[in-house]
Amino acid sequence: MLGIQTEGTKELQEKMESEGVKNGISCFVCHNVDSIKHRADQKENGYKLFKWTQNDLIVGPYDLKDEPPVFHMSEERAFFRGNNDLCLACHQGQATKSPHSMYNTGEEMMIVSSRELCTDCHMKDSKTEVIASAMERENMVEREIKSHFFEGTRNSDILKNSLELTVQKVNSDTTKLFVKNLISHGIPSGFSGRSLVFDIYFLNGEEIVGEEKVALRATYKNSLLFETLSYAAKVKGEDTRRKPYEKREITLKTPQNANSMRVSAGYYVLAPELQEMLKVQNEEFTKRYEVVDKTFNIR
Repeated sequence: MLGIQTEGTKELQEKMESEGVKNGISCFVCHNVDSIKHRADQKENGYKLFKWTQNDLIVGPYDLKDEPPVFHMSEERAFFRGNNDLCLACHQGQATKSPHSMYNTGEEMMIVSSRELCTDCHMKDSKTEVIASAMERENMVEREIKSHFFEGTRNSDILKNSLELTVQKVNSDTTKLFVKNLISHGIPSGFSGRSLVFDIYFLNGEEIVGEEKVALRATYKNSLLFETLSYAAKVKGEDTRRKPYEKREITLKTPQNANSMRVSAGYYVLAPELQEMLKVQNEEFTKRYEVVDKTFNIR
């Protein structure tokens, strides 16, 4: 506060700027949840649904209560492997008083009767390890440990495997681009400000002879009908996001001298239109994450 820096303040600053803190999810958030109550209202979400463990009890997918504790007591909870309740406590629900501020990933999965677990994709890699492997204990037990990397568009190729792009040349001046969602929730899903942008280039050989830009996103407006974030929205505008397993076409006007079409898709945590409106300059929110880049023959 007084501008005095010590080893202690330097360490604190480094921890505050760490990737773990930025992600907002710590070990405590999941492994100290004793039980998850039934959601009576979409405004009940996150910690409001949790009953926390007491004392030194940590919970997980394995029943370890009869094993001698190393650092803490351990017990099994079914919601780690049996259902999506733990993930959807935060990824489903209304964030503010505005009914448009809905994180709807759970509802999207229910619509298509998906039985997939969130961890099937976002924690898909696993390995066999022992807990506290540096300890010299004869009774160590090897267990399957899922990756806690939590794959998403910003740190993996997960979205590249979630889209299927195909092209149909209709006539000399019209081409259709088909975008199919291959997964059990929407693209984009979660935070309503996200955007998937397709930059489309029509080529004659190496020369660009035409281009178009198409965004998959939802728009929200305030009482004056200006675009805003969903948290303050009064009405919902156009929504071009792809629903689970949905295949929808984009009709494109095609230059007659074009013989190929390049499609470059990029993901934004915050849509470029919202970046400009909110004057956001932080690269963590403005950066384009490349998803797919394909060229199609349209002769």
